[in-house]
Amino acid sequence: MQNWRLIWLQKNRKEEAKAVLNKVDKMMHESNFGYGLTSRGNLHNRNSLLFLEACYLAGDQALIQKVSAAVKKDLQQQVNFYNTLSGLKADNMAQEKQTAETYLQALGQMQSMYNPSVEIPGKVMTKEASK
Repeated sequence: MQNWRLIWLQKNRKEEAKAVLNKVDKMMHESNFGYGLTSRGNLHNRNSLLFLEACYLAGDQALIQKVSAAVKKDLQQQVNFYNTLSGLKADNMAQEKQTAETYLQALGQMQSMYNPSVEIPGKVMTKEASK
């Protein structure tokens, strides 16, 4: 995915990138292949984060909202579940919990990087709000 993503963006072909991303989204039915799903090593969410980055680079706000909401919800649910575990179960799932927390941080960093906010005393404005 990274190769075509970079080629389109280097050539400033965002509209073509949006068209491909939307085609992918329409072809992958959410009931069969949702963006936020638990999997071994959280590979599914990792791939969704790569797709989300492509959405950010293409500037497709609708897909950004859809993908980020699904991934965030799944990762938060995972962390909440791992927090309920104790003893050996918590120890056995520590790596999975760490991965989910790391991906949540990456999600937040991606949002900050591609949609930076400007802080004015008493007010926070995002790039989206200023349009």
